[in-house]
Amino acid sequence: MTVPKFEQLGIDKQENFRAGAIMIACGAAEGGSGSSVGFFQRITQAVKKLLVPLYGAGDVNLITGTETLPNITQSETFTCG
Repeated sequence: MTVPKFEQLGIDKQENFRAGAIMIACGAAEGGSGSSVGFFQRITQAVKKLLVPLYGAGDVNLITGTETLPNITQSETFTCG
């Protein structure tokens, strides 16, 4: 009996997304249902709604056209106004 390549490489002992994807593709593992995705999306949206008043209303273009070279780059992740 031949040992599958994923067992030879120890992929069946790893716990990461890539190893899991390989095991599913080889038919040695069954994929999940994904039913909890909606739950996590709702949690993420709720957290964002709570944080918006603390950190602002989202991305705002701060380049107005009156800037002069070389100061026209908008690369800040947080701006307080």
